[in-house]
Amino acid sequence: MEIQWELPGFAVNADVGMALAPGSLPSWLGGVAVGRSFGAWELLAEIHGMGVVDNSESDWIGQLGFRYELGEGSSILFAAGKSLRTHGTDATQWTSYLALQLRF
Repeated sequence: MEIQWELPGFAVNADVGMALAPGSLPSWLGGVAVGRSFGAWELLAEIHGMGVVDNSESDWIGQLGFRYELGEGSSILFAAGKSLRTHGTDATQWTSYLALQLRF
């Protein structure tokens, strides 16, 4: 589930969910992102976590990035970051993300 709030000068996005796969323990994910727009550019900061429901593993990642509006209904997204805190799993040293976002 994802919720977004538009505030004066900022957008805040929160998400939370579950992943269920045969043969695996249930896992969770969630995070909060804050964005500030400057014309076609939006600067983004995010904290995102994922882990196993039984609390045996978790990894929290901090990322900075941007979204660039290509036109109505499409954007390029980029973010890079690293682990802030882990429990029971290897830390994500560095991560990056590049995507084409299409909105219908």
